[in-house]
Amino acid sequence: TVVASSRSMFGDFVAASTADGRAVLLQVRFLPVHGDGAVASVKIDVRERGVVALDPGGRAAERLSYLEEGDQKFVVGQVSARDVALWWIDESGAERREVVQVPDGQAVKAVRVGRTGTAIAGTDGGKVFHWLLGESATLTDVSLVSSTPVTALEYMIGNNTFIAGTRDGTVSAWFRAPAGADGDLAMVRASEFESQGSPVTAIAASTRDRTFATAGSDGHVLLRHQT
Repeated sequence: TVVASSRSMFGDFVAASTADGRAVLLQVRFLPVHGDGAVASVKIDVRERGVVALDPGGRAAERLSYLEEGDQKFVVGQVSARDVALWWIDESGAERREVVQVPDGQAVKAVRVGRTGTAIAGTDGGKVFHWLLGESATLTDVSLVSSTPVTALEYMIGNNTFIAGTRDGTVSAWFRAPAGADGDLAMVRASEFESQGSPVTAIAASTRDRTFATAGSDGHVLLRHQT
């Protein structure tokens, strides 16, 4: 039984989580077929990318995100209110798997992976947790983006900046940069945008430039630009 699914804007990667804790990984491409100097039809090319045991405990992921970069693969799935299951292939080709938690009293409301080997989870406490995926999953930053729950997350082109949307309509951009006297990397707020005016339900980023769209629960979609 399929419990949840996701599709990436970059690379057309599709993942489906099953009731027994696995994730089915696919790449679905739409290829134009030309005839008489014009596009005559579209061919759907589905490539199997693997089936992984995302959660060692067999729990189904209710939220899911999947991307590839070269030979590396990254999958994140929310398997309980606080638990986030991570599965990835690192730079050496080794398969890694880990389950991380957000603190007691918070619940995960959105997850995303980035092509640079990162994972983020937004909570109902208005925070975004950021992990680097190397030999292990390392929590690097916890960012307070709002006083209301995080309802949507998405990475921008380049996968260095993420956009966070919240229940009160706040939309902000975040990335890691040198901060403080010692110059260590830390997550900083790059921009805050015009309020959505309603809870943010989805974010879609362009694959060509730094524009993105946000959808609200009132049905409005706003087109924005991250400088």
